[in-house]
Amino acid sequence: MTDHIHPEALARELKATSQQVRVATYRAINKTLRSMRSAIAKEVGSDVDVAQKYIKQRMEEDRASLRKMRGRLEERVDAMPAILFNSRQTPSGVRAGKYYFPSAFHAAMTERKGVRVFKRKTKERFPIKQQKVEIEGASQEAFSRVSSRVYDIFKKNFDHELRYLMGLLG
Repeated sequence: MTDHIHPEALARELKATSQQVRVATYRAINKTLRSMRSAIAKEVGSDVDVAQKYIKQRMEEDRASLRKMRGRLEERVDAMPAILFNSRQTPSGVRAGKYYFPSAFHAAMTERKGVRVFKRKTKERFPIKQQKVEIEGASQEAFSRVSSRVYDIFKKNFDHELRYLMGLLG
């Protein structure tokens, strides 16, 4: 976060109307949210070795509008099912990406279509427990790394959007 250029100063410099500044602001907020979402998904996905689409599905994005000039990005950081990590049944357990679950097994779900990874709690047939991978630590680290760049991303997006609305790009 190097220099602080305020939207009003840039608007005065380009002789933009207040409506153009408002539109450029909410567009820049939404573009910043999208780029943050992608950057966080990329970092978390590489840290825990899972596809980015599963990380993005766990994010909730509240976009800005002309009336509401703020955006919010929230991520569920609870454990992810091991089946999402391209799991394979082995003779001694289940390998899911870089994680290993000894004595675990694949089983089909009846109420939900699909397969999950389970492990028995006792020697009996039941109870069984679904195996999951914790992502909370990796997610918080990625969020803090990406959030340090938010202002610079917003500033670049705002400048681009305002210039586009003014007809200086295009």
